[in-house]
Amino acid sequence: MSSLFELDKSFVEIENKIIEAGGEVTPELEKEYDEVCTALVKKEGGYIAVNDMFNSKIEFGKNLIKTYQAKVKSLENQQERLKQRLIEHMRTLNIDEIEFELRKIKLTNNRKVIDFPVTQYPEQYIKTKIIKTVDKIKLKKDAKINEDLKQEFTKPTWSIKIY
Repeated sequence: MSSLFELDKSFVEIENKIIEAGGEVTPELEKEYDEVCTALVKKEGGYIAVNDMFNSKIEFGKNLIKTYQAKVKSLENQQERLKQRLIEHMRTLNIDEIEFELRKIKLTNNRKVIDFPVTQYPEQYIKTKIIKTVDKIKLKKDAKINEDLKQEFTKPTWSIKIY
């Protein structure tokens, strides 16, 4: 079975033979042309089937990721609830430390900054972040009418749509 590249090459060779013959199509060339066209249709259909298989596997993988992310989140929540129970237990009994053979639990009191709207904090604690990004949609649009922009900041790309 020929590859898509080989079939394309055969197709171009047949076209060149027809051009060299002044547009005359012999029965042999017609047969060869039909065989290559049939093989191309089958090969293209195979590529679509493989593409569909990839889509299925990609979707399955994405769903698997979502499932595992949900499981991880659930485990993190359970772990946090366990820690909160231990904190409440130790605070209720006024215990600062519990020792085991290999490990120990120590209760510490740390300060956490409370989340407020930025305007409620003193000015000396407010940071300004400037984030510069490229407006690629505008650049692409302007590059259509400005050859210098087109050459410097864009490149040709090809894509296909499978319906």
